[in-house]
Amino acid sequence: MTLISFIVAMWMTSLAVPCLSSSRTIYLARITAFGGSYNASGMVPAEDLAIEHINTRSILSGYTLAFTELQKINCDRTAAFNAFFSSFPFVNEVKRTNVIALVCCGCSVATEAVAEISHRWNISQITGSVYSDALSDRTRFPSFFRVFPNSGGLAFGILSVIKYFNWTRVLFLTQQESLFIKASNDFKHRANGLNLKATEYQFSSDQNNFTSIINTYFDTQLDYRVIVVNTYSDVARKILCEAKNKKHPKYVWIIYGWYTEEWWTSRVSQGTVNCTDEELYSFLDRALLVSSIPKSIEPDKATISGFTAKQIEQQYEERRMNGGYISFIASEAAYDSIWAIALALNKTAAQLNTNGTGCEYLSGTLNITLDNFTYDNARLACVFKNNLASTNFIGASGNVTFDSKGTLVLSLAQVLQYQQGQKVYLGYSDYKNDLGFIAIGNQTIQTIYPGGVPSDGTPRNMTSTFLSGIVYAYYTVASIGVLLTIGFGAFNFYFRERKIVKITSPALNYFILVGVLMMYIFIFINMMQATTVQTIRTTCILKQWFSICGYVLAFGTILAKMWRINYIVRQTHPLKLLPKDWHLMIIIMVITGIAALVLLLGSVVPKLTPSPQLIMDKEMGTYQEEGSEIQVHRYIYTCNNDSSPSYYWFILLETYLGVLQIVGIVMAFQSRKIKVAILNDSVYVGALIYISSIATAAIVLTNYGLDGYLNVKECLISGAYFVLATAFLGLVFIPKAISLYRDPMGENIFKSTDDGIAAGENATSTKMKEKKHLQMREDSKHQQQQQQQQQQHSTTTTTTTSSSSSSSTSSSTSSSSS
Repeated sequence: MTLISFIVAMWMTSLAVPCLSSSRTIYLARITAFGGSYNASGMVPAEDLAIEHINTRSILSGYTLAFTELQKINCDRTAAFNAFFSSFPFVNEVKRTNVIALVCCGCSVATEAVAEISHRWNISQITGSVYSDALSDRTRFPSFFRVFPNSGGLAFGILSVIKYFNWTRVLFLTQQESLFIKASNDFKHRANGLNLKATEYQFSSDQNNFTSIINTYFDTQLDYRVIVVNTYSDVARKILCEAKNKKHPKYVWIIYGWYTEEWWTSRVSQGTVNCTDEELYSFLDRALLVSSIPKSIEPDKATISGFTAKQIEQQYEERRMNGGYISFIASEAAYDSIWAIALALNKTAAQLNTNGTGCEYLSGTLNITLDNFTYDNARLACVFKNNLASTNFIGASGNVTFDSKGTLVLSLAQVLQYQQGQKVYLGYSDYKNDLGFIAIGNQTIQTIYPGGVPSDGTPRNMTSTFLSGIVYAYYTVASIGVLLTIGFGAFNFYFRERKIVKITSPALNYFILVGVLMMYIFIFINMMQATTVQTIRTTCILKQWFSICGYVLAFGTILAKMWRINYIVRQTHPLKLLPKDWHLMIIIMVITGIAALVLLLGSVVPKLTPSPQLIMDKEMGTYQEEGSEIQVHRYIYTCNNDSSPSYYWFILLETYLGVLQIVGIVMAFQSRKIKVAILNDSVYVGALIYISSIATAAIVLTNYGLDGYLNVKECLISGAYFVLATAFLGLVFIPKAISLYRDPMGENIFKSTDDGIAAGENATSTKMKEKKHLQMREDSKHQQQQQQQQQQHSTTTTTTTSSSSSSSTSSSTSSSSS
């Protein structure tokens, strides 16, 4: 009976809660990157310090934590695989202690390689230093945790800094690793829609020569000034050495703040470069560092270990220096990652031999001690993983809690700067709450960049405008022209019944005055300082309408008048119907209507509508801004539309204007042959036509021959229209006003040739009077002949056919002689 009782007691003990013996040890495997593209060896003293604090505090009742043999690797996939399989007994025949969790690996490349397979052996993996967004994929990495944020905070931090300093151009030099590609893609996604141009150059991880990059993007037409080094620290070291003197204040370098301390030195980074450590360090002055490394914002507050974050940092530095390790920027996160494991194990120990854990559907058992964990015990691994996922404590890095993807919940990105040999904390950005860069303490733009914010290399594109003196001059003369036009309009109306004015068709003169007024208004529009594309497009259309319609209306009226003069004077027989003013008005409206129809097509058809385009200002050109090395490019807007339909439309419009000019020249040439003395003053009309022909030709040549010379071009065009408008006024109305002054009642209207176009217009009346006088003389002679015939018939008794013929012939001869 005693023996049976003893056996039963021993059996029950084997099923009981694990004995609280201090001899029970739970082992953790550890793989750490000591070189390659990233050196995370500084994590080791932080993790050892955490193990010491955990065991001293007896966090795990009845258990102690220990590491198996440290696996030192280079930061690459192959080395990580080899270390993983060397750390576990399921590969090696040598009997080893099973481990319940893996601390690996300090760099993204190696961590991804191991985390993708470690869960297959029911091993949870944790680290205190990796950014890769790929590790948030719970399908590929279901048992991975990190006391570290993903790269989203980095992209937002970089963007917030660029926006803070109003930079609009940035160059990303991206190493082709998932961490950096994801960071650049995230940056471009966040920058979408902003006034920001992000250019990226990607290169393979094994590239060693970066001369071509420097020659392409620096000191060239591209000339980027803000550069984000989106690489591991060893590659960054090579790039910066290759860049040599491309440093502050001309250039801004943005690097990651999670690089290992003194990463630029040959002692820390692998690979040889043609720069000394001192040269590289001086090169980094005023470089910006962006990171989302978890740091406690209350360093004097006690953590779960009983020590403050500041005390833990001091103990870490002492242990690090004694062990000869390099400093590690995320040592607090490495420290907290071990505490997360210990707390999860403590929760798991309390759930042994219980139900309701949610993992009952899995194979394995909870009726064992933690130190007896085996790789096929999926149920115990599930409980431990769930407890790790629910971790929540105050650690050296701040509040430690994981999101659903096993990533540390952190919303802040820190921004630091190298200033005269020291790393200075500038501020932070809150990317969870979409808050931009917030400077802390006394940090301002002036303290960050005492000499002024460096330029991003964007050439300053400035839109040139007219010189103010030219604008005021043309506005003045155009205003005078408008006043003259109004004055002559009043003159034409007031004296419309005077002979000198009346014979020149005052109703038609109003068409000339409206056309002249439109040309003066064109000068105002042409010199208008438009600033927006829509305003410029509207201005281009208005300039076409006012210039073309104004000119055609005035010139068409002159053509109509010249046609009437030529038509009447060249008739050899008396006219039964004299062309009236309303006939000429129809002609004027047809001439102007054709031009308006062509302009309407150019205003409503999209392919013909003027499209404002920026072209280089050839007057100002490109120059360097005084006090900086920034190129200033001067541009001007042009109304030209480069489409083929627009080109043909322009030919159509200019051809029509050319036809009008040819008709005018022909009429002016024919008018000079008129022998009637009173028409000699038609020389004024001819002069007007010649002036307009020269002016329109000059406008066309200037418009396309001086494209790019804003002030010269527009001065010549506005000047040409001013000459045209003023010529119409001067040659049509001024001679009329002078004649009216000399002969108010028009008594000598047919004796003077100083009436300008008035004399020309009088041709109709004069020619009609001459022809009517001749007709009356012929009728009188015919009556005299008939009377003579009757007298001869009464005195002669015998009349013969021959004598009658002779008498008739004599009469005809006499009539002809008379």
